Amino acid sequence: MATYREIAEIEYTTTEGLRLAFATALSSNPEAIAEGATGAPKIQSDGLGVDVVNLAIARDCIAGDIGTYAMLRSSTDPHSFGDTLAGSSLYPAGAYRLSGLSSRAFYPAFSAAPVSGTWECMGIATSSGNIPVTIWLRVL
Repeated sequence: MATYREIAEIEYTTTEGLRLAFATALSSNPEAIAEGATGAPKIQSDGLGVDVVNLAIARDCIAGDIGTYAMLRSSTDPHSFGDTLAGSSLYPAGAYRLSGLSSRAFYPAFSAAPVSGTWECMGIATSSGNIPVTIWLRVL
């Protein structure tokens, strides 16, 4: 994780030239802010001009963390974009194609163990003759 360092006004108003500490802060502060380093200003979703549930840095995420996405199968349906659902009704899923069949035929594969937390639907999940699999975002 990058270290955040407060930049004093004198450091960018002086005519003495660029100093190493100032250059280092200019280089590492944006990363430290994005990572939520101690002492760094916090990113406010209102200031971004969009609805932001959570900003997650991919390299620091663990599958199932708040702010992560997953392809999940729902044990209940239908679900539309924006619906929320308890993880106890959602199961990790994927898709595979059986050899010898149409290249358009994909079949869901899924786990027997549900996920935890609360998830928001990022697509459409309806069985209507199929298994309800879509992308979900963990929000709580």
